[in-house]
Amino acid sequence: MTDGRDDGPWPHSRRGLSERTLARAEAALSRSEVQVAADQVTLFLALGGGWAG
Repeated sequence: MTDGRDDGPWPHSRRGLSERTLARAEAALSRSEVQVAADQVTLFLALGGGWAG
């Protein structure tokens, strides 16, 4: 039985929660990717690498 609303497969509150959770996960992934890149530069420099200029 339905309440007359056509929410599709996801009620609005659950969909909103899912979208917020996805946004947080994507933001955390972006922060992690930035940290990996910074750590790679630090490692490269520690191993004696550098940029020719």
